[in-house]
Amino acid sequence: MRLLLTSALATTVSATGLILPLYIYPAATWDDGAANWTPVFQAADSTPSLTWLTVVNPNSGPGDTHLPGNNDVNYITAVSKLNTRPNMKPIGYVRTNYAQFSPDQVKQSVAAWKGWDNYAAANISVQGIFFDESAPNAAYLRDVPSTPSSTIFATWSWPLRAV
Repeated sequence: MRLLLTSALATTVSATGLILPLYIYPAATWDDGAANWTPVFQAADSTPSLTWLTVVNPNSGPGDTHLPGNNDVNYITAVSKLNTRPNMKPIGYVRTNYAQFSPDQVKQSVAAWKGWDNYAAANISVQGIFFDESAPNAAYLRDVPSTPSSTIFATWSWPLRAV
């Protein structure tokens, strides 16, 4: 139901971009081609002039095995499908625990997302970072974005603000 509402919203709102926290598992059944995300792909395909910043969150961040999405074929398939669409930009989710995680922990998560660029079998790179559970003081995140290369174009935090 939520994905149907997302699709309807995207077709009725006049905007240049949309941030979509896509926090649902990509597959309905194992290795089904990311069936749970299909309504999002269809909505993006029907709105080619709208940029979709799609926040991907396999495990409160990039995963804990140092493999993309914990080497989950469903996330690999889903993120590669995001990257085939010119108006969709996958954004990696990083939890900060309200500034309780050390800056080094946050940088490790950002570096793990950057490591998705090195996956040879598919393009699963992310083009931005979304910092969730941010501290009210933006200084906490000021040095963190220096970790990824210039391929990551922007960072955001929640409450929503550019970092």
